[in-house]
Amino acid sequence: MNNMANDFDVDSTLSWDGIHDAIVTLGLERNILELDRDGITTITPEQSGITPEFVETVRHELIRISGEITDRKFSEEEGPNSAIPSLEPRNTFLIFQLLAYRIPQFEELMLNPALQALMGHLLGPERRLSSLSGFIKWQSSEAPEGNRFEPYGLHADTPIKSSLPLVPLMVANSNFLLTDFASWEDGPMVVARGSHKEGRHPLEGDAERMDGYFAPAGSIVVFGGALQHGSISRMNSGMRISINGYFCQPYITPQESLQGEFADVAKRGKLASQLVWQDAMNGWGVHGPAFMRTPFTAKTSPEVGYGILPREEHPNSKLALDNTL
Repeated sequence: MNNMANDFDVDSTLSWDGIHDAIVTLGLERNILELDRDGITTITPEQSGITPEFVETVRHELIRISGEITDRKFSEEEGPNSAIPSLEPRNTFLIFQLLAYRIPQFEELMLNPALQALMGHLLGPERRLSSLSGFIKWQSSEAPEGNRFEPYGLHADTPIKSSLPLVPLMVANSNFLLTDFASWEDGPMVVARGSHKEGRHPLEGDAERMDGYFAPAGSIVVFGGALQHGSISRMNSGMRISINGYFCQPYITPQESLQGEFADVAKRGKLASQLVWQDAMNGWGVHGPAFMRTPFTAKTSPEVGYGILPREEHPNSKLALDNTL
């Protein structure tokens, strides 16, 4: 990171005043105007402090993981060394979840000061991490039917589909680009700029107004949950690689169950603890809430996290006797 981003205290974005100060300090005023006007903006590497070395390290991690989960060998220049029949010929992409468990760099991405300043602007001081996912795309073995640049997978990220107009402050998304999104042939994200103001999910006819969204590797693309967007097939050789950091309000069920899983990350500060749900007052299971776990019996060991109430000691006799649970 550059010195300003590296020295910035992200915990300051836990209040509205701190969020506003961070926007000014980090030079993000233009990004705020773009979010309000277009519903989407790009944080440059100069603003985020992300270095080419960091981008290269994370890119290689995702290429490695891609090979592990598909039993293929991937290269940045060619994609997989053999076809994946369940995906070919058009849907030559993979989305793999639980990236926070897979790469050590997730903390630096999640806590990037510029990213958190803009997420604070969109979601406020109480925001949480919903999921961190890897996204890779490679060249289609043949052009899709119809228009070779036909957008697909159009959607808005707001999870409650029946709520109209869409509530824009439920969720917000970010896309950390590990390769250049430079042309239509690269298979970039497509967006309907300004559609976040319409408060609805896209309709079939909205594909005609989708524009490609382009940015260089090392950028972080940020957009709110009501923006209509999708993707197009990649026609170039090589791979499109990115990471989606999806954030939400504390009253939205997260895509990944993070509570109690990242105690070491939570020690990095108040915002880190909040983002990984360490302070969550709801959503906990038999381990109890992460912030106040106490062993139920002498058989459980507090040093391993939290005591689980053994089934045979459960006060509900049906649970105790039902061996299928």
